[in-house]
Amino acid sequence: MPTTVAIVFLLITVGSVVFHFWSPWWWTEVASNWGGMDDTIILTFWLTGFVFVVICLFISYCVWKFAYKKDKRAEYKPEDKKLEKILTWATTLGVAALLAPGLIIWNQYVSVPKNALEFDVSQPICVPVNPHSSRMKCTSSVRGSTDLSYVFPLIVIDVG
Repeated sequence: MPTTVAIVFLLITVGSVVFHFWSPWWWTEVASNWGGMDDTIILTFWLTGFVFVVICLFISYCVWKFAYKKDKRAEYKPEDKKLEKILTWATTLGVAALLAPGLIIWNQYVSVPKNALEFDVSQPICVPVNPHSSRMKCTSSVRGSTDLSYVFPLIVIDVG
């Protein structure tokens, strides 16, 4: 019976991987200029898929290897220092492998491009007759004149 369970679990693992490669579905692009974010999502998918396969194979092995046998007695090891160190480092490396690419892409996402226009936009708390207020920044660091043409795109509806 345990051998059957291990084989079924192994077949489920192999079937999941085969389905992934033969599947007609794939990720759609998040946006045309966010290739790094798409790559990060795909990398996360591959890393978690690899861990899924390793864990499933390990479970299959354990079900087969440590099945009940009348002539053997179970060992009780509540604290195995070597196993705890291996699991701690494996978890640490796994989390770092998943976080690092995302943090790099997030840094690119929140960084201001070198060719970005700098302008000052202010909005009053009380909405006046003209709710759009935009001022271009001057070189003398004094606010420039206000003009609605600085707000892009702007749809003005005349209700008067």
